[in-house]
Amino acid sequence: MILSIVIPVYNAEQYLFECLDSIAKQDYLDFEVILINDGSTDNSEAIIQDFIFKHQDINFVYKKIPNGGPINARLTGVNLSKGEYICFIDADDYIEPNYISSFIKPINEHHPDMICCNRFVNEKEKVIDQKYKDQYLDLNEIKDYIYPYLIQDIHYDYIRPNLWSKVFKKDIYLRNVCKKDIRIGEDLVVTIPMILDSKSMFLISAPLYHYRVVNSSMINSKKPRLYSDPIQIFEVLSEKIKGQEDIFLQQLYRLVAHIAFNCSVTQFYADRSKKETIEFIKQNLDHPVIKEAIDHIDGKGLKAKLMIHALKHRRYGLMKLYSKFM
Repeated sequence: MILSIVIPVYNAEQYLFECLDSIAKQDYLDFEVILINDGSTDNSEAIIQDFIFKHQDINFVYKKIPNGGPINARLTGVNLSKGEYICFIDADDYIEPNYISSFIKPINEHHPDMICCNRFVNEKEKVIDQKYKDQYLDLNEIKDYIYPYLIQDIHYDYIRPNLWSKVFKKDIYLRNVCKKDIRIGEDLVVTIPMILDSKSMFLISAPLYHYRVVNSSMINSKKPRLYSDPIQIFEVLSEKIKGQEDIFLQQLYRLVAHIAFNCSVTQFYADRSKKETIEFIKQNLDHPVIKEAIDHIDGKGLKAKLMIHALKHRRYGLMKLYSKFM
């Protein structure tokens, strides 16, 4: 079997049928679908069971596990899979009818380590653009074309790290899966190492994946983010870029500082006094990993310069102002 689709499901009853229906309507159906019910307490299981019963022409694998989070659910699905390639789809998203066939064609023609479809559509039907054309890249071309903005370039542009809308060889994923409990950035600590581990890649320019921003997701919630995330991200990625620090270390500093800035901004959502919030931010920005990143960051563009100014000179008022618009 060429491809296994892994779908972690957690309380997704509102959108789950649309997701599964978009898979059933694919113009290529020679794949397996692995559904991992990650401790759902809503009607998700009934939707799954009913859909499997009505679509016995599709090879479904269903497993219910205790709520262990998306990283554990994905790994469970991959370990159950039979495909050489893995594709993740989020249970609240859906795909175009030619989504899978658009991956199968380059797999048959080029057998790349990874395929990236980083141009996608959000729920407002706005195409989120990652500018590139359909093309096959060998290792040297990956280094020339992808590496300069793999983590974060001087304009704070980067390869979108989402695991959904990508296909990759199963063995590459298993070599690079990260089990750390990272709340913001759990995709990038897998995607970036997988790209570094890839000797070939195919890029797809068509917007074939429909991504839904769910208000309850961590990245959209009005809750303070954890400073442990940028620290753990640095620990994981600094290990992966060993021997290539001249290419990637400055990019990694920008990423860590950027996430630390977002962590700082969200602290103003906490139930603390302004004085307590500022002291908490100060203590965390003084962490050796975060301080090292801040000391080395650079950037071009107004937003980047405002962020750098706020971090380097501890402009807490600017952070608080930013929190009102974040």
